[in-house]
Amino acid sequence: MESVQEWVAQLHGLSKARGAYMVALFSMLLGLRGKANYLSTYMDYDERTLRRHAQQPFNFEMLKTKRVAAMLSGRLFLAGDDTFVHQSGKKTYGLGCFWNGCASRAERGLV
Repeated sequence: MESVQEWVAQLHGLSKARGAYMVALFSMLLGLRGKANYLSTYMDYDERTLRRHAQQPFNFEMLKTKRVAAMLSGRLFLAGDDTFVHQSGKKTYGLGCFWNGCASRAERGLV
């Protein structure tokens, strides 16, 4: 299992101070239970430093993409389950007979 430091090291373009802050933030959030109010009580940063770092943009999408790509390799299969919605109207767009898994039968409604 990789550490948080290795996650942040994969992100290019972060300064040394910003990288250290993100390592501390992710480590704190992964080990915390419940609400995370007043982060300065859990971290070695004061409120001013936390506010300055929070105002700077961070590319969470790139971090998530790299984490998912590292965890999943090879062939992927995406599956989903539609949500059945009962519909009483007669002129609703998309109205038809669809499988309702809760009732275990096809019913009139929307997916």
